[in-house]
Amino acid sequence: MGRYIIRRSLQAIPLLLLLSIFMFLLIHALPGGPDQVIFNPHLDAAGRAALRARFGLDQPLPVQYLVWLRNCLVGDFGYSFATNQAVSTVIGQRFPGSPGTGDLPGSDLSDPAELPA
Repeated sequence: MGRYIIRRSLQAIPLLLLLSIFMFLLIHALPGGPDQVIFNPHLDAAGRAALRARFGLDQPLPVQYLVWLRNCLVGDFGYSFATNQAVSTVIGQRFPGSPGTGDLPGSDLSDPAELPA
């Protein structure tokens, strides 16, 4: 049973990688790209260039993808455009029992009260 789980987990890695590439390219395939989602139509060219640099949209697509993938793997989902809070904070507020929020027993092993005796 353990070999089956390991084999299926290893088979899922290429699928998840292809899915992440597809999602990333889908975001960039929007009319106007991701620029139109975040830009104020009243910004001048200098303001747009500053926003592109802030969000890394001035980098080539492969570099943007690798930065995006690295950030997703470490749990850094950026900032919400609506609330200007970290997305991981917003997720933690909406789903307080989510793993990694510290609300589950044993999820914060640095707390000695939660360590088994």
